[in-house]
Amino acid sequence: MEVWWGALSWVAAGLLVGIVVRLLPPWRGRGWTGALLVAIAGALAGGLGATALGLGGLVGLDPRSTAVAALAALLALLLDGLVRTRRQLARETGSTERGSTERPPVSAPAGAGRAGAGRQAG
Repeated sequence: MEVWWGALSWVAAGLLVGIVVRLLPPWRGRGWTGALLVAIAGALAGGLGATALGLGGLVGLDPRSTAVAALAALLALLLDGLVRTRRQLARETGSTERGSTERPPVSAPAGAGRAGAGRQAG
């Protein structure tokens, strides 16, 4: 049986990044399982992408593919945090419709309609 050291290093990098990021204050509201799953998924995607670019493989241990996997895990966690924050803000403002472009009316600043009132034509 052949051990896939490359894939194991990607999962380890994802777990390490997930644990470190989860311990930071902005991510403390998220559960451990969710953070670790997102980090591992990002690391696997990054490792496969690195393999596709020729930076290692599934079987061999390559520090370049492991570094790409760790960066991909971090990117996945950041994107997950961004999506969760946007959803929470949408819930708090009452905007439940997806893609709604309707915005509340904005009043014009004082004197905005008088920009050319003092000029004479000609």
